[in-house]
Amino acid sequence: HSKAHLQHSESAEDTTMSKMKFEDHLTSMGVKALHCHADNGIFAATKWRNEFTKKGQTLSFAGAGAHHQNGAAERKIRDLTDLSRTMSVHAMRHWPEAITTHLWPHALRMASDVTNNSPTARTEDDCTSLQKMSNSDVDINWNHWHTFGAPTHNLLPPLQQEPRTHD
Repeated sequence: HSKAHLQHSESAEDTTMSKMKFEDHLTSMGVKALHCHADNGIFAATKWRNEFTKKGQTLSFAGAGAHHQNGAAERKIRDLTDLSRTMSVHAMRHWPEAITTHLWPHALRMASDVTNNSPTARTEDDCTSLQKMSNSDVDINWNHWHTFGAPTHNLLPPLQQEPRTHD
């Protein structure tokens, strides 16, 4: 399960804020974060570590340069990046005057939402990761979803009415 929270910087403050936002998301689904396995770098910052201590959570680190020790997270990041890039390129090709790289954060959020709400072949019951995480069988209403970057049109009220037949 992923939750895209976009940061303004790679500071310990922004990273800690992202952690808190993710935990709020988990709490809304009745899940409590108990442990985090992270890379070094900003995740070794005192502010980050103190946040875990304050909440009674445990923290472990992957070895230096050993991204394979955090393989699930690295794979998820790659998958979201690939899907975001694909949606952005597709949208830019079909609507170049409106789609720019400034929409990257929206593509990333859309990629996260799509993967969270799509059934995975790994489960026997065709559950989405969001359904599994929230322990819910409520299905998504796909009528509320639109292709990333596709222009939408609102018809003027006179055009919204049923077509009239001429006698």
